[in-house]
Parts: sequence; structure tokens; C-alpha cells
Amino acid sequence: MSRSPLERTRPPEPRPTATVTMEPLDSRSGSSRSFATRLYLPLSTFDPRLADRRSVLGIADAAVRAIDGVEVPNLSDVVAREKVVGIEATFTVDDVAGAIARLRQALSDSGYFVSMRLLRECADDGCTTTTSLDPTRSDSVPYGWYSTTVCGRHGYRSCAGCDSLYVMSSSSAAGQAAAVHCEVCDTVLVEWGGSKRWTAELVTRGRRP
Repeated sequence: MSRSPLERTRPPEPRPTATVTMEPLDSRSGSSRSFATRLYLPLSTFDPRLADRRSVLGIADAAVRAIDGVEVPNLSDVVAREKVVGIEATFTVDDVAGAIARLRQALSDSGYFVSMRLLRECADDGCTTTTSLDPTRSDSVPYGWYSTTVCGRHGYRSCAGCDSLYVMSSSSAAGQAAAVHCEVCDTVLVEWGGSKRWTAELVTRGRRP
């Protein structure tokens, strides 16, 4: 059966976005950690199946139950202006990688675009800074962070010449400040002529080029 010109040119209906957020529950000193997980499925305004509350409730329940070791999820309606606009499931997972893979597969197969966010904590002792990131891009350095695991609040800087690690501190300079060099390989860490006087404290010694 041939389709009409209108049907052939009609763009595909957009998929609703399922949102998954994960936050660690246990102390960072533990060997393994559990993650509080929230799944939100909005009711679609295009797909009749994904606009039906009971259908979306079943999708959420089945997606969570597909995760190994997860108990029965807590399912609830999300209400806005006295109208149900989505379904929320809350549960705890131990195997983050496994949960991410199973949720993404189950929700994609059900017709959703899947957005996942994992809370990352700064690994520096005593720091409470966190950021939210896409778990599929775990090797990317979050904006404003020194590395993938340490935030930018601690003044760390790596030498471009030998990878020695320094903690940098500064104070106002009277005139143009002197350059700061790596004490291992003599690479310039801070150029001459700035308005701040920088001090570099060596933390770990890198290899000479």
C-alpha cells in the first residue's frame, strides 16, 4: 500500500526523554558503593502508547526489574497543575555499569531517548564539591575541574614538560611578576609579566623529558 505525499514527508515523531540520575549513598572510603537512582518517564504528547499512564507505569517497572539485584522500585505519579505528567521510579543499585546498560537498553526498546546523569565527587580529601556528568563520557574532565576526579578548587597544575604535579598559590604582585619554572625540567609553569606572584609547591615529581 503506497503512502500519500504528506505521509512520506512527515517527520518522525520525537521520542520522549527518559531521565536517569544516580547519586552515591555510601562513604567514599568503602570498597563498593550503592547509588540512589531516580528514573523519570514523561508522558508523551505524540505517541498514544507512551501517553497512557498505565502503559508508562509498566515500562518503568519492567525496566527497573531488569536490573540484577534491584528490589521492587518505588513508583509514583509526577503531577503538575493537578495533572499526571509522568512516572517516577526510585531505587538503589550496586552495579552502576550494569544498571546503566540495562536501563538504556530497556528504555530505548520502549521508545524513549535516554539521558543519564551520574553524580561525581571530588576525590580530594575533605572536599565536598560534586558535579553531574554523562556516564558514557566518564573520561572527560568536567568543566572547571583539574582532572576527571579532582575539582578546580585546589590549585593543582601539571607541568607540560614532565607531568610533575604542583599546588599553585598566588598573591598580588608589585609590578610585573616573575615567571615560575618547573623545578624538575625547567618548563615554564607561569609566564613572566602577570599581575599575581605565583608560588608552586611540588606534590609529585614527574619524569624528565
